[in-house]
Amino acid sequence: MRPVIRKAETKDVESIALIESECSGMPWTAEQIEEEISYSLAHNYVAEIEGKIVGFFSMHIVSDDAHLNEFGVTEMYRRQGIGSMLAEKMIELCRENSCSVFSLEVREHSKPARNLYEKMGCVLTGVRKSFYSNPKEDACIYIMSFEGE
Repeated sequence: MRPVIRKAETKDVESIALIESECSGMPWTAEQIEEEISYSLAHNYVAEIEGKIVGFFSMHIVSDDAHLNEFGVTEMYRRQGIGSMLAEKMIELCRENSCSVFSLEVREHSKPARNLYEKMGCVLTGVRKSFYSNPKEDACIYIMSFEGE
């Protein structure tokens, strides 16, 4: 079944927190997620299948700059195109908001995520040494430019 991609609501906080705890070494708390959903510069979306939240992202857009904060798909639903659908929504939001650049950091050893971002058209532009903890790891910095669109 194809997921519905929709804006996150406060009723989704616990489901997002579960996915976040599964996907992140430093997961956001339910309180942080709820605060993020109410933040005016944040764009929070979920992928929902038959009433179940199976993926999400949180992205800030400030002026013409978009930055991905959090992204995750629950393990049971990975490799089914859900991450790509969420990524398409991110790009759509960037274009709707006339962004010139989209950026993100991802763990160096997170090959599936890095493959998704590269498939989106993001370009590796640098590395932040020891950016992550639990476990300690470098972050790969990816950028997508919308200049000239």
